[in-house]
Amino acid sequence: RQSRQGISNLRVEAWDKDLIFDDLVDTALTDERGNFQMEFTETRFQECFLDRLPDLFFKIFNENNRQLGSTEDSVLWNVVAGETKMTIAIDFP
Repeated sequence: RQSRQGISNLRVEAWDKDLIFDDLVDTALTDERGNFQMEFTETRFQECFLDRLPDLFFKIFNENNRQLGSTEDSVLWNVVAGETKMTIAIDFP
């Protein structure tokens, strides 16, 4: 967060926020610049999650499976198809 530098080899999980339980959507590893990419289609959400507009949040883990951060307090509500860019700031020891 303070250095504004990307961190490589972190696992990022995308979750669909629901009332009863949250669904894991996808995972990705950050590259050498701290970037990651996930791709999923509207059809996948309809088939797997019965949800046309998912409500996404992300969890970030290090190589030891220690959770370093989460965006659960700032969910992306009703995400529509298309490219969405975001920055996730975490405190990294």
